[in-house]
Amino acid sequence: VPTQHHIVITNKSHSVWTRPGATRHRAIVNLEEVADFVRRTYPNISSEVVEWHKVPFNQQIEKLLHTTIFITPCGGVSLILPFLPHGAHAIVMDFYANQNVHGFRVGESGSMEGALLNHISHVRKQYYQLYGPEDYEFDFPGATSSREDASVVVNMTRLQLLIDKSLEEMEP
Repeated sequence: VPTQHHIVITNKSHSVWTRPGATRHRAIVNLEEVADFVRRTYPNISSEVVEWHKVPFNQQIEKLLHTTIFITPCGGVSLILPFLPHGAHAIVMDFYANQNVHGFRVGESGSMEGALLNHISHVRKQYYQLYGPEDYEFDFPGATSSREDASVVVNMTRLQLLIDKSLEEMEP
């Protein structure tokens, strides 16, 4: 269990599912703004942005074992969450359902891996919910599925509420 807080933000800069002509696939649209916000708002907590596909596996595990708050898009990139230490918190981005899909109705915020991640009992999960079309951007022109082809625009006020709740719950 880490003795000091450390926040890791996932930069999903690469995906084998990225469509031709798209610059991203299910990522955080305003990643730089999120990283700057975290550094400014929590200056006494170390933080970093990680592109997991560029980090060797053993170093990924080492980074995760020292992480207390993990901020990540949904999808396969969030499935490293089980390697977080006991008591860590994960903030996982939802998707906005613009179609009835996988049990979610139009207008709902859907947790892509929530049914699986909720079984990982040593890590606390918080799902960053999306409330409408202003909370996401399609990844390429002509995209129609906000689940498969859209990235999240993070609202700093909502993110701060989730980070503050995580820190509060980890207080001794």
